[in-house]
Amino acid sequence: MELGAFVSLEDISSELPSYREEVIGVDTEEPLAKAYADLEEQIKDALEEHRGNHSVNSTALNALLSYPDRPYGLGDLIGTEYDPEAHRRVPFLIAPTQDLPEDSRYAKERKLIECIKADLAHGRKCQIYAVYTAKRDVTSRLERVLSQEGIRVSVLTSQVPPDQREAWYERRLRDSMQVCVAHPRLVSVGMGFAVVAFNLLRADWILDLHLAAGKPTILANWSTIECGRSLSNLQRRDAGVMSSPYG
Repeated sequence: MELGAFVSLEDISSELPSYREEVIGVDTEEPLAKAYADLEEQIKDALEEHRGNHSVNSTALNALLSYPDRPYGLGDLIGTEYDPEAHRRVPFLIAPTQDLPEDSRYAKERKLIECIKADLAHGRKCQIYAVYTAKRDVTSRLERVLSQEGIRVSVLTSQVPPDQREAWYERRLRDSMQVCVAHPRLVSVGMGFAVVAFNLLRADWILDLHLAAGKPTILANWSTIECGRSLSNLQRRDAGVMSSPYG
């Protein structure tokens, strides 16, 4: 037990700055809407034909979630099933995917740019959380799209060790970074940043979260919090290594 701490949000909520959270729906335009609908229909047919096949379920789910944010380069969706004659699992085609133009600016990206520019106009920097950062990486596309708008952006990857991320932030801030793109697991709290979840919830949603106007952008010192004494172990391991600008 000396290595753990059990804390509810109510224990620290009085010390947290207030924020506004808004889900923004974005209508998907042609030809992306048609390509997505075609892919969805083919996947439904494959699910019906290979009922209960987990490789179809997982492949289809990830393809449908990531395709609107990166509608190219997915290739053929492949599943596997057991062949009793060969006594092994064999691949089969779930559905082909259509490659749309990489140089197009899609509706969700245009709305994202609008949200970010509004936050930058209020003097806020931004963090963008993106779920797909490996095989179906969307962060490189976001970096390119934002850079084309004259926005200074950096991508925080898993190759930056946890104990070096604070220094990474400080270097990028000195270089006038305006936007950080990262996987949610790499950044726990974006104090002083607006937070935009690009594909965290659903393919056609953007989650816009930022601190309420006039509220403090850093947490109070842990030692002044009523439950701070019971969090001493957690503080030494995690919060203690963060400098004051980050909470």
